[in-house]
Amino acid sequence: MRADLTGQTVAGYPLERLVASDGYGEFYEARTSAEPIMVKVLRSDLRSDPVMVQAVAQGWQGVHGVTHPNLLAVLGAGVDPQHGAYLLQESLHTRSLRRLVLDGVCLNWRDILEFAIQMASALKALHEAGLTHGDLSPFHILTTFDGEVRIEGAGGVARVARPLAEWMPAQALAYLAPERLRGGESSVAADLYSLGACLYFAIANHDPFSGHNADSVARAVLEQIPAPPKQTRGDVPREGLGVLGLLLEKNPHHRYQTADDLLEHLVALKEGRPLRLMRRSAPVLERPTTEQVAAARGAGAPMPPPQPPSEVRTTAAAAVHSLRVQVEATVPRSEKEKDGDYFYRTGRLVLAKQYWQEAWDSGAVHPGLKLKLTLIQPELKRA
Repeated sequence: MRADLTGQTVAGYPLERLVASDGYGEFYEARTSAEPIMVKVLRSDLRSDPVMVQAVAQGWQGVHGVTHPNLLAVLGAGVDPQHGAYLLQESLHTRSLRRLVLDGVCLNWRDILEFAIQMASALKALHEAGLTHGDLSPFHILTTFDGEVRIEGAGGVARVARPLAEWMPAQALAYLAPERLRGGESSVAADLYSLGACLYFAIANHDPFSGHNADSVARAVLEQIPAPPKQTRGDVPREGLGVLGLLLEKNPHHRYQTADDLLEHLVALKEGRPLRLMRRSAPVLERPTTEQVAAARGAGAPMPPPQPPSEVRTTAAAAVHSLRVQVEATVPRSEKEKDGDYFYRTGRLVLAKQYWQEAWDSGAVHPGLKLKLTLIQPELKRA
């Protein structure tokens, strides 16, 4: 719901024209005595919620002072008595990544990789300042005519407690991490997921998830995996798809844990170097120590005696070992099976099964592939 504020004044600045809108804000061009600026105001149907107005304004104010070449400069933020939360930003001649793609510009892999490096660098600056973006999407990634990226709108929804799925449009929900849709707080891992969703959009030229309304999009984010973009283009290397898969992991502990880790892989891809293996975070792979369990149960709580491995657990371990041997020993019969092997080795089990199944469905069948599809089922249930 939008009410055009052109001709009105926000924070003392007369708004000259409505430029664009995103999931929760409207962008206006305003002019100072020196040069034009961009004024972003909260969407009209949200301005009646005083708690949201304050949360959005505080989020924007928190970013004021964080400077980086790939962050659109924030000049100020606050609450206007008539029009609610506002954000003052520098005004540049740019196109959003969404507009760029919808206008028919087909970005090649090298361009996308360069954009990704700049986006990750901007997020690194935010994260090192103790902040998060909160709802990064192609609407917020601005591109200049000389190929530079500016990220705008950081912090706006990072402190909003109201469930995002209640008021954000479907296209914006498609770029939020699953845990955010479940009510989780804005985080580094959620920002990196959103960056991955933006990269998917740039590669595939469509949203990672779609639906006929916000609820169906939210369900898709929680339950589905985006279709592999390699089906529509061949210039993205397998390692690039691996980075994308790691960013889009449903479990935040399975993603890159810092923008620095992501940047290391992106720069390696740009320079043609092999990627250093990223380990999953400790809470996912490691069982708690005796001391940690005792502390969780309460000081002085007795520990049960160690239990021998059950037959089920022993059988499961044997199956995992068999699958690993099968992946290492079987010569893939197709590119899809080869991609599945790569995703399995790097820990993306759902993607591994998806590619192996596609290889099978395309007719590249053989006993080794059948065994992989059989053995991965119990491993997926334990993941």
